[in-house]
Amino acid sequence: GDRLLVTELVSGPSFVEALAAAPSVRRALLEGLGAAVAAFHARGFVHGDLHVGNVIVGEGGPVLLDLQRARPGAGERERLRDLAHLDHSLAAHVPTASRVRVREAALGLGGRPDAEARERLRRVGAASLGRQRAHFRSRLRHAGREGRAFARVEAGGARGLRIRGLDAAAVAAAVDAHASAAAAGGSALLDSGARSVV
Repeated sequence: GDRLLVTELVSGPSFVEALAAAPSVRRALLEGLGAAVAAFHARGFVHGDLHVGNVIVGEGGPVLLDLQRARPGAGERERLRDLAHLDHSLAAHVPTASRVRVREAALGLGGRPDAEARERLRRVGAASLGRQRAHFRSRLRHAGREGRAFARVEAGGARGLRIRGLDAAAVAAAVDAHASAAAAGGSALLDSGARSVV
């Protein structure tokens, strides 16, 4: 409690909002984001909570926000983990090629990457994939058991969980409607495959 971090007020859209711009602007934004991460890491810090929700676009380009978890003195492994978290959060908004562009800028790789640079890019991708798997495992653990948010429900011979705010009778009605639509086929059936019926 004896330190206070004061930052300049930055006005502008969120990074995700700014991505709706023209392709040429989007490319500059992605490269600017990578450059901002590279500059932050070059000063000897890792962010600790680096994702697109913690980036705003100011007049000079992308700015990293929410530095409460930032810490100094981290090595290459921590910087790659930081970048992997950002890469994971970008996956919902841009294609893989754009994410690689951010990785290259964040790692300070210009031109055609050599074998060592390609390996560093792959390590970020692998760490991002690991982050994605951990994220899904965590969500499944929370959503797979009864608690404050979820309650047990039985409907149409099936058992599972429902969001507590959703009435059990509504779940039963939805399951019954699904069974009727699946039996009727035709336009009521949106999709039917080996693993699921919608």
